[in-house]
This record gives sequence, structure tokens and C-alpha cells, in this order.
Amino acid sequence: MRDTDVSRVRSVQGVAWAVPLFWTVQQARMHDGSFKPVQIVGIDSTTMIGRPVHMTAGKLEDLRLPNTVIIDDLAVERLSRGRAKKIGIGDTFEINDKEARIVGTCISEKSFFGYPYVFTTYDQALQFAPKLRKMLSFILAKPAPGWTAEQAVAQIKKETRLGAYTEKQFSRS
Repeated sequence: MRDTDVSRVRSVQGVAWAVPLFWTVQQARMHDGSFKPVQIVGIDSTTMIGRPVHMTAGKLEDLRLPNTVIIDDLAVERLSRGRAKKIGIGDTFEINDKEARIVGTCISEKSFFGYPYVFTTYDQALQFAPKLRKMLSFILAKPAPGWTAEQAVAQIKKETRLGAYTEKQFSRS
């Protein structure tokens, strides 16, 4: 999708708010030259919607600093292989030749694909990923007061012609 689609969804009657979410799988390059797959999640930098829920170290707000990431417990395990000590806050690795500095760790649900999660802001995630014309992966939205999720989904589809799903419908798909 295009970034402008977020504004289109925000303008739909029945939508309280809408934020962008970026999702991609990339290769993390470690200091020893090895590569390890990671799943990057780019969350809204203003509201932090899409953020990891269970932080184990660091501060979520530090994601607003340049080139910063929060990694999950699986990333700590996998990115630490071959190192003298576990990877953690202050350590760095590269994604697409761009430095990623760890500012926090978290516990997250396991990925469908089994890759460790790397959380960052939406704008920084776009810098880590190869450039494409349409970079927006998902739009997260909340129904306005008095609207059900089903009603908001139907209205988004009607007004924007974008695919829209309730959380339950999205999980099933």
C-alpha cells in the first residue's frame, strides 16, 4: 500500500484512529560477518501502537533515537550465537548496511515463520528495508465510539476499496 492510504483510512467515518505498520524479513549482519534472518516490525513512532508489550530491559521511548531497535528474547538467543557474551543494550548489528543499535529487549509471541523480532519505528524500518514503491504493509485502526469492529471494517472497504479485517478475521486468514 501507499503511505497515503493511512490518511484515507483515518478519514473514514467510523474510524477513531489509524496508524501504519511495516513488516518484513531481512538479514541481520553480525560483527563476525555471519547473517541471521530477523523479522522487522516498524511501529508508529508517535503512538507506539504495535509495540512489544513485555519489555525486559531498556525503555520503549528510546526507539525514537536514530538507528535504534528493540529485540525479542529469541533474537537475543539467536544473535548471541558465536559471541563471548549475550547480545544486549548498546550492542549493534547491521541490516542492509545500516547500523541497528539495541536499546531494549522484550518478550514477544513467537513468529509464524519462527524468526526473531526486531522492533523499530515505522520510519526507521523503511530505512532498514530495500526501497520499493509501496512500503506500507498494514494499517492498524480502531473503531470510533459507537461503532463495532465489523461496522468499521465494512465502512473502510466501502470508502477506500482496501482490504479490511477485524482482528479475528485477520488471524484466521
